[in-house]
Amino acid sequence: VYSRKDRARLALILRGKAIGCSLSEIEHYLELYGAHGEGREEQLKFVVERTQSEIEALEKRKAEISKEKETLDTAKKEEIMELTQYIDTMH
Repeated sequence: VYSRKDRARLALILRGKAIGCSLSEIEHYLELYGAHGEGREEQLKFVVERTQSEIEALEKRKAEISKEKETLDTAKKEEIMELTQYIDTMH
């Protein structure tokens, strides 16, 4: 038994959560709308900017993870070579 406005606010809250907004950012996002929707353009801009920021953070993490994986792959190969050489000298 929620009003149309309540459902719209809930949808906006869930959208904010989905794009990684903090509670204070979600509050700001909701306030941008205004009493009669006069801030809708600002809301849309906020989502675009926040989404872009989250994409950039993910891309950075992706690069860091890729670099770490390369380091681990190299260490693994070196250890396998050392293990193989050790086994060969023991037999």
